[in-house]
Amino acid sequence: DLIHKNGSAVFLQINHAGGKADTGRPKAPTAIEYKRRNAPSVIPKEMDEEDIAGVIDAFAKAARRCKEAGFDGVEIHAAHGYLLS
Repeated sequence: DLIHKNGSAVFLQINHAGGKADTGRPKAPTAIEYKRRNAPSVIPKEMDEEDIAGVIDAFAKAARRCKEAGFDGVEIHAAHGYLLS
């Protein structure tokens, strides 16, 4: 509210780390080994159509929560080797 009172908009960046995730066995478009900076290398689970649909749904739900929380919009992070890049 304070940001809006001062005439600015506020956006939230959302992303999915994909094979760069550092917990559990991550999911990625292909099962190619990812070398991670702060965790051991891992061969991610190759995503299937159900996994892809789940990610699409999760992004939609995240964007909706951002709107409900008062953000003016979202930026989808799709660079630096994360899932959508």
